Amino acid sequence: MSRWLDSQDRQLIESAKRELEHLLARSGRDLLEIKDVQEANQKRGSDFATTLLYAWLLRSEAQGPFIADFFENRHLELKKASLSDYSLPEIVVLVPGAFYEEYPGTGGGGELIMLELEKLGIPVVRVPIRSVGTLEQNSRILRDYLTVLGNKNTLMVSLSKGAADIKCALRDDPSCFQHVSLWVSIGGILSGTPLINWVDARPTVDWLNRLVFYWRGRDYRFFSQLARAPTGGLDFELSLPSHLQSIHAVGFPLRRHATTRYAKIWHKRFAKLGPNDAVLLLEDLLRLPGKILPIWGVDHYYSPKWDFRMLVHGMLRYWNNHICPPTSAIIRAEM
Repeated sequence: MSRWLDSQDRQLIESAKRELEHLLARSGRDLLEIKDVQEANQKRGSDFATTLLYAWLLRSEAQGPFIADFFENRHLELKKASLSDYSLPEIVVLVPGAFYEEYPGTGGGGELIMLELEKLGIPVVRVPIRSVGTLEQNSRILRDYLTVLGNKNTLMVSLSKGAADIKCALRDDPSCFQHVSLWVSIGGILSGTPLINWVDARPTVDWLNRLVFYWRGRDYRFFSQLARAPTGGLDFELSLPSHLQSIHAVGFPLRRHATTRYAKIWHKRFAKLGPNDAVLLLEDLLRLPGKILPIWGVDHYYSPKWDFRMLVHGMLRYWNNHICPPTSAIIRAEM
């Protein structure tokens, strides 16, 4: 399902598929549960548990056909001249990740996504949320921005912490999203990250971290609010308006796939908790509404293996096939 699969990956996935069939047959269930992922992690390690979850997503009736269609058509690149027959969003609104201003080289600002959309002639804007803003601050900025944007039929794309800001904005005032028809979250932090919990559990590390925030004049809530539930500021269900469809694209790396030094460190630390992308626990995907797009072999940090061109073209094909007629028009017709 990915151009990054090698022979070792394929063998592991086939093994996980066989184990999955045995597990479901023994349990008499059609669904993989979080407890199954946790048990696999305890008995056979995070790499196998990651592969088991990946295999189930490919198999599931709710996710499998969507995933297969997305990757089977990934070679069908769109051209600006051929888009005249497409149903397209009037505008793409991008919500960046944390530190996108301080560290623009990380990709958290969505520059590659914006560049690809601009090549296709599709209007795209980036919401000027605070790079190290709290959930409350960025929720307000996002809601105000959408209100000013007006009634344009909108595709929203978020990266990393941008998803947390959207989640809070949806809770605070879902009416602001009445013209947003599709939300694509890339590596979205929607249930928090155990990274914050790890720091909180170590008084010396926590004290030093708070000192750095104080010295740089930053609100420490920006950090602490992203703790994984049940602590932190994200301990509530993601609720979507009936018209709003969502796609959650998340990396599914094995330990050997981790790219940067930080990714290798955090992936190893979180391995005892379960499959992870070096920031998120992948089991939390099973709690989310919408479609899940597992990207095999990539971690949370936006390395070259994150094929943003494929993602952009895939989300536009999905829009053309599934967001038609514009849901904002349907809402107006029902009023």
